[in-house]
This record gives sequence, structure tokens and C-alpha cells, in this order.
Amino acid sequence: VVSVVDPNQTATVRYVPVNLDYNSAAYQSYGLDIVEKPNMTVNVRVTGDGSVVGGLEAGDLLVYPDYSSVTGVGTYTLRLIVRRADTSIAAQQYEIEGIVSNNYITLTFDEMATKTFPVTVNVIGVEPAEGYFVDTPVASPAEVTLRGPVDELARVARVVARVESDEKRDRTMLDSAALEFLDADGHAITDSSITVLEGEQVEVTIPVLKLKEVDTTPPS
Repeated sequence: VVSVVDPNQTATVRYVPVNLDYNSAAYQSYGLDIVEKPNMTVNVRVTGDGSVVGGLEAGDLLVYPDYSSVTGVGTYTLRLIVRRADTSIAAQQYEIEGIVSNNYITLTFDEMATKTFPVTVNVIGVEPAEGYFVDTPVASPAEVTLRGPVDELARVARVVARVESDEKRDRTMLDSAALEFLDADGHAITDSSITVLEGEQVEVTIPVLKLKEVDTTPPS
């Protein structure tokens, strides 16, 4: 059996993810973080032993931005760097030619902070059935931690979970509610890069309890 291997075969490894966390200490040392982290993939051209390059997958390569020019708040267009993710002998049997098309990424950096807020439940339209009453609603978790740019985080005055219903209730109500960020004037903040570390929703419990008449007349 004779096996012929092309030592100079060219192949394209598709959909290699751009790793934004690799070498992140370069910008975090300035107290910065990426405002929004896009999911970006690139195609990488490689050349080498045909038996090797034909089996390469996205996980065999590491693509990341060159953060050396990031020194302060702002938007930067950064060059992407490609290298082998594997250091085995097989990984040495090919060369990386480069990214096929766009080898730059644009990222915005800002000073980031975290702040914890209690969750206020805003119940709209929930009415008790006859003989019942609605008790104080509670959210789980009762407080959340917001993370975002310092200036944007300073705008947040309250975090609200809003629950709406148009039915008469005779039992406790459980629901999931998205969180809203309100400023000091009660206006919703929608144009922000703020994220919630615990998740974008909370579980809300609205207790609906039965009324009972109790005779308070003292015994004779």
C-alpha cells in the first residue's frame, strides 16, 4: 500500500471564534472592560501536511484582538492575531497563512462598575376574588447586582419587576418578570449597556390570601 501525502496542501478552517477574554489583562490593568462583547467568527487559511490540515477544526486555532493600543476609554479598531491553540507535534506540521477576509474588530472600552439594588415589584391589574385579598408581593432574588459603565450605572435609581394581570385571583400567583431600570424621575432607561449578574428576570410571588371574619366580642 502506497500513501501519497501533499506536504503543501491549503485548507480553510471556518468559523473560528474570536476570543475576547484572551490577554484581557492588557486592558483590565487600566480599569477598563469591553462595553458589549460581540460574537464574531473568522475563517483562517492554513497550509501544510494534507493529513493534518484536512482535519483541523475551529478549536485548534486561537484568534484574539491585539490590545496593545488600548490605554483609555474609547472605541478602537483592533487587529486580530491568529496562533495555534495546540502545541503538539501534529500542530507543528502546518503554517497559518492568515484570516481570509476581515482581520479587524471594533470594540468600545469604558470604566466599569457594579452596584446592588433591591428589586421593587410593581403589580398592575391583579385583583383578588371575592373573599380574598392580595398581600405584599416579593421577588426572588430580592436584590440584584448591576454591572455597566460608570456613567450609565449612575443614572439608575431603582430596579423594578413589573407584573400585569386582568383576572380575579383566588390563589397565590407565581410569575417571571423582566427587570426594568428607572432613573430618578421614574423614566425607563433603555439605551444602556448595563447587565444583571443574576440574570435579566426574577421570579415574583404575589400572595393571595383568604379573608376570614373573626368574632372579637369579649365573652360575657
